[in-house]
Amino acid sequence: MWGPFSLRLLRKQCFVAFIPQGDNSFVRKELPGPPNFESWWSSYRVFRAVALLLGFLDIEVADNYGEKIRDLARGYPWFILYQADVRMRSERMEKLRRLAEQQHASGAMSSFDVARPWNTVFRAAVADTEYWAETVKEQSSLYHQRRISAADAVSDGTAQPIVTEGLQPSSKAPSCLSD
Repeated sequence: MWGPFSLRLLRKQCFVAFIPQGDNSFVRKELPGPPNFESWWSSYRVFRAVALLLGFLDIEVADNYGEKIRDLARGYPWFILYQADVRMRSERMEKLRRLAEQQHASGAMSSFDVARPWNTVFRAAVADTEYWAETVKEQSSLYHQRRISAADAVSDGTAQPIVTEGLQPSSKAPSCLSD
């Protein structure tokens, strides 16, 4: 959404992961999202500029979140980190915002600015060590130990059983490759 040619690239963005198999071979999997941290970073810089221009984030808050992702990208598989980042921004940040508003309303959080809640939310996201440990560090460790597959490492737990009886095989390209 925040990169150049955003809508066209959003439909095409995917990255290739080579998943180790038990016989020391690898299977190529195409997963949705930016192919690496550098692609993510270029889009994040656009988001950062918009956030600063619109005034809903302070520069140090935006930079701290970007640096959090950069630090994690140095030591953990990108596909696991990217999934954790997406979940943080699309699900967890809203929970952090509601929690901050509740704490502010009860008088427990005096630093919360109702007009600019995202500063508090992004700070909380960076400081949420339990979340990053569970979604990135633990999943990466289990993946590297081959205790879970790549699919399990990024599973959102919402998958429904696939019914194949009576269905024709689909010839549609993976969504990250379609126009």
